[in-house]
Amino acid sequence: MVYPNVCSLHETVNIEALLKYSAHRTDRRQAVLDAYVLRHCEQGVREGALSTICVNYYKKPHYGRLMAKGPAGQKLTREALAVAFGSHCAELDAPCCHPRLLQRQLQQLDIWDPVKFIMLDKFIVHYKEWRLCLAEYMNNSLDEAKVELTRIFYGGKPSVEAPFLLKLCDEVQCAAQMILRHPSALEWSDLYNDRRNPEFSRLSAILSVEEAKMLAAIYEDIPELFQVFIFDGGYVNDRHLADQ
Repeated sequence: MVYPNVCSLHETVNIEALLKYSAHRTDRRQAVLDAYVLRHCEQGVREGALSTICVNYYKKPHYGRLMAKGPAGQKLTREALAVAFGSHCAELDAPCCHPRLLQRQLQQLDIWDPVKFIMLDKFIVHYKEWRLCLAEYMNNSLDEAKVELTRIFYGGKPSVEAPFLLKLCDEVQCAAQMILRHPSALEWSDLYNDRRNPEFSRLSAILSVEEAKMLAAIYEDIPELFQVFIFDGGYVNDRHLADQ
């Protein structure tokens, strides 16, 4: 199915740095990176070390996120993004985005209860401390602790049977059920039945709409500075003091 374009962004990358990075052949999505570099080589407008292409974005039904068409910065790894845009852009990133969107949705539906969701509330306020605590508890890295916590918010069960972690998991599961049973979720009720965890696929789709509203509000203020939409933020031009 072909979806209509809803907006376009001009992506300017440091193509010289990106070519050097790509030549190492170490990126986690090397084929995606190769296609992106090729697009710049074939279509890019060069200005010194920089290259600019136009990328179109579309939306799927029942899903809020803007999706890039063709090879695009949105599809690169974080490592490749840093090389491509790090010299002239700043990353806009919403930390702890998915849990905060979950809380926001509960609040908007008037079903948020800070007592009922006490661990979720504590996690959102102190997510960095949670990662550190879990890393020490597991005797693992912060990145591995982050993966463990992220799994909970996408419907998974923790691999560590720590009481505080199990309580957080129970609260997230409860929050998901309350949102999905709300009349406002009716249009998602029959979607994603072929997925391994259809309920949390529906929840992610609902939260993606709220995420898109947040990103749209920022974009409306600085549309000329946006370079790339990523899934919880974007990259914006900050080459000049006024932009910063």
